[in-house]
Amino acid sequence: MHRGTMFAIINDNEIWKSTQFNGGMGVDNLGKDCYKQLENVKNLEEFKQMIVDFNKKYFEYKNEILFFKADEKKHPFISDNGEIFYDYTKTNNQLDLFYDINTGISDSNSNYIKNLSNKPIEIICSNGVYILPPKDYKL
Repeated sequence: MHRGTMFAIINDNEIWKSTQFNGGMGVDNLGKDCYKQLENVKNLEEFKQMIVDFNKKYFEYKNEILFFKADEKKHPFISDNGEIFYDYTKTNNQLDLFYDINTGISDSNSNYIKNLSNKPIEIICSNGVYILPPKDYKL
């Protein structure tokens, strides 16, 4: 099962994330449509609406929070039983949104990222560091 998550980078300290969509989220399947839709997203409200529309078209999750502001490792979500969760790490102005055994971030097989900020953002991926220009998107 190929899982996929969408991210919108608003600025250095604000990143939004979709729920994880489970099944068919590779770029050769539903991910292709996701990637194409991200191209037209210009702000946070459009990002949220894109997720709602994507869910309605392909998944119809009913009792899911479809999007939320992501938690950075320095400010994690702590559950009632003390478990710590976070969605990304930020070090030296680089964002790590992907699973890494050292950081403990575990997410989807494919992450679809849109930089809605006004400056380039360095994204750490499993195969290197990429600079994502303002208003651009990346798989």
